[in-house]
Amino acid sequence: MLARSSRRISNTCADLRHMLYNLVVAMRSLLLVFICSCLGWAQKPELEYRLLAREKWNFWVLSPSVREAVSNCTYPNDKDGRSFIEDKIKKGEYFTYKPGDRAIFVEGQGDAWRVKVIGGESRGREGWVCYVLMEVTEESAAALARFQEAAHIAEGKKLAARKKAAEEAQRKELAYINSLPRLTGQGESVMVATSMDCARDLQSIIDLGRRNGTGIEFRKKMLELVTLGCGTRMETGTPMVDAKKNGPFVTFKAYKSGKEGVALSENVRWP
Repeated sequence: MLARSSRRISNTCADLRHMLYNLVVAMRSLLLVFICSCLGWAQKPELEYRLLAREKWNFWVLSPSVREAVSNCTYPNDKDGRSFIEDKIKKGEYFTYKPGDRAIFVEGQGDAWRVKVIGGESRGREGWVCYVLMEVTEESAAALARFQEAAHIAEGKKLAARKKAAEEAQRKELAYINSLPRLTGQGESVMVATSMDCARDLQSIIDLGRRNGTGIEFRKKMLELVTLGCGTRMETGTPMVDAKKNGPFVTFKAYKSGKEGVALSENVRWP
């Protein structure tokens, strides 16, 4: 009785230790991912662009709409197109800029970008231009390259942290499984009962087979046991949790699946 109680307490403690470990691993994994994510959350640099002009123009315009920006860009030197642009400038409906002035991206739509000029006579003005009339500055290109490299490194650290956490969890999981009792037998599967009464019937059939052999009568009785839902087969080596010895039998739950059963004590290997 004392040995049975000690084993029961030992199994319960092992289960509690496993649950506590899984909680610690999960928290550690979340912490590592959070730290690495913070590294990847560095602010993406706001790119600056150098504004260009269409050919045969020593300046260009910020259009108030996407449609006008695309039309102006498509027909810059057409007689009507050029007159249209110059008239809009005279009326103050178009703001002009010089090639080389700098701007930042505001939004994009189709072939045009809305930009805000940050240098030159039109500083602070916003309008639409064809995106082909913008080229990223060398400084912004370098800053973007540094950002992308840092993001790549941060992502690598994040993946490494996840992999390490997964490997550690797998190692601890395997150690826990190896600490559990297992079903054992001569074949690939072991017959276990579905209840204590069925376990007594299973024991009787096993004893019959040992006395008279495992011929037709033995096999019929084993088949009946399964057909009537009194017995089932489980894979040899199945880890067992909540395993409790009860005389010549062991009640248990299969690890992970939670399937309950009653095994003959001879079919249980204790760690």
